[in-house]
Amino acid sequence: MMADAQDGLICAYDLDGAGGARPLSWAGIDQPLPDAPQALRWVHLERTHPTAQIWLHEKSGLDETAIRALLAEETRPRCTRFDDGVLLNLRGVNLDPDAEADNMVAIRLWITPERIISARLYKIAAIADIRQSLDAGQGPKTVGQFIARLAARLTERMEPTLEQLQDELSVLEERMLEQAASPMRKELGALRRRAIGLRRYIGSQREALAELGAARPAWLDEDDRVRLNEQVDRVTRYMEDLDMIRERAFVLQDELYSQLSDRMNRIVYMLTVITGIFLPISFLTGLFGVNIGGMPGVESPGAFFFFVFGMAGLVIVELLIFRFLKWI
Repeated sequence: MMADAQDGLICAYDLDGAGGARPLSWAGIDQPLPDAPQALRWVHLERTHPTAQIWLHEKSGLDETAIRALLAEETRPRCTRFDDGVLLNLRGVNLDPDAEADNMVAIRLWITPERIISARLYKIAAIADIRQSLDAGQGPKTVGQFIARLAARLTERMEPTLEQLQDELSVLEERMLEQAASPMRKELGALRRRAIGLRRYIGSQREALAELGAARPAWLDEDDRVRLNEQVDRVTRYMEDLDMIRERAFVLQDELYSQLSDRMNRIVYMLTVITGIFLPISFLTGLFGVNIGGMPGVESPGAFFFFVFGMAGLVIVELLIFRFLKWI
């Protein structure tokens, strides 16, 4: 049976070393491990639940440093080796439709040769995969296989998110010449922030997995180390993809700023030309508007029309001069 997450215990299993497992309740996890050569117990907790916290402090037998790490509010991927175990923090892509891709969810693990204690706040699809495989009798057989499979499942689910970022960036590049710069700048800025957030956690995850492989704990055999190294290589490739996305976004942003600058320069240029055209006209209208005697045409009924036609002719002459000078 699977325990109700409302009581703080999401699930617990005694792995049989052959791919299967026996589900446990709160009462079962306090019992001694089965007397078997490859006995392994996995306890998966909801870290904010009071019952889970009480169990960690009073019955888990863990060091206070390890307990604080399992219950910490904020954490980055890391691998820390203690005398009696290994603390491993990993991150996975948040697959909630309403969540931001860069808001990666954390899984914290305390690992010994006989026991794995994991804690999370949000649901993690990689954990669900392992549970399904155990229920089907095709799950991990050892601690090393468990960690290698968890790392693989977390890494696999990063790829669609990176592909989505690349597709969004390609769409922005195609729209660059067809849409105003202002809305595209907002979209591009949001995309860059997501890429930066993913890069921050994925980079730490690569270091954590690499440190775990280099630490060579007794429960991690050579095959498991090879699998972990494969995940390190994949995460490294994802980091390179994110770096490329950031560089493309930076180049695109520069191009958008250049287009915006050119547009502003054209507007200023046209305003300058218009000002140059109307400056002589403004001078003449100001001159003929002086209310003193001696102005030509004051007594002539057709003087106003001659004056208007004269200003129109002046505009045409100015435009021809600007055209000859290649100002327009």
